[in-house]
Amino acid sequence: MIENSQAQKSLERLNEEQVKQLYMSLFNSENGKLVLEDLKNRCGIKTAYPIDGPMDPFRLAHFDGMRAVYLTIETMLKPMEKPATESEGGTDA
Repeated sequence: MIENSQAQKSLERLNEEQVKQLYMSLFNSENGKLVLEDLKNRCGIKTAYPIDGPMDPFRLAHFDGMRAVYLTIETMLKPMEKPATESEGGTDA
């Protein structure tokens, strides 16, 4: 297993597209798809908010944080959009 400081240094050398490729190679595998489905269930993506027990601001913040992590992973699995160029009609002339 790689140490945290080594992992951080490795990540700092990567651009956004390379990081997205890391996510894709991990989560597009069969095991990765199962883990992603498990995270979807655990992070409350299929529900608005948990309804068991009293709702307090700290619990809501925790729930929102879990959802944010899942949504970040999901975003990283989408292909990067390339900016439109003038030849592709990216400007109104």
